Amino acid sequence: MNYDELEKRIKALSLEVEEISKTLSNLKINVEDKKMLFQQAKEIENTISKFITIKIPVPSELKQFKIDLISKIDALETIERIHTDFLSIGKYFTMNQNYYNKEFTNKKSCESKLIGDKVKSVRIFDIEYKVQRWRDIIVILCEQLFRLHESDFDKIYEIRGTKKKYFSEDKNDFVQPALIKNANIYCETKFSAKDHVKMCKKILVLFGYDESQIQVICE
Repeated sequence: MNYDELEKRIKALSLEVEEISKTLSNLKINVEDKKMLFQQAKEIENTISKFITIKIPVPSELKQFKIDLISKIDALETIERIHTDFLSIGKYFTMNQNYYNKEFTNKKSCESKLIGDKVKSVRIFDIEYKVQRWRDIIVILCEQLFRLHESDFDKIYEIRGTKKKYFSEDKNDFVQPALIKNANIYCETKFSAKDHVKMCKKILVLFGYDESQIQVICE
């Protein structure tokens, strides 16, 4: 799950908590009604005790009424406890909404705002790698793909411009070359931040993966 999806889920959960809290609030009874229920339960218990004391069989209806009343009281108390818990959860969401907004804004994928952003890490196939420079993300992606596709990694050469190479065994073909370890292939890394992401997605698609398998995270 990426940051955008997580943000939506957090907001959806917040709304669900609010709705459940309202429903539970409607189910609650007031203090006087609750006192009345407890008083009824006490009176029934006293009546049953009197039956037992004078050795008269306790009517089954009275026993059942006691059981039903106790169940109702237990249910109401459970509702009150759950309602209290949901109020606490709702309060937590409300108090931390600004924090969530800030965190999601800071940590979400950098594709929507790349210029001037400092790359922090890249997530590839759900594994996060720390990086220091934008050029690192292409290298890391290619190294991981080489491990998975060593036998047909040569098709990486299919990614090229009309007159320009992006992958070569000769580092002199590039302005800013970077070595893909084990593959002994160099790649061009002289790109803008936005083009780095585009190139990574193009590489993923070439090897049969969805573009969503890479997310770039900025500070």
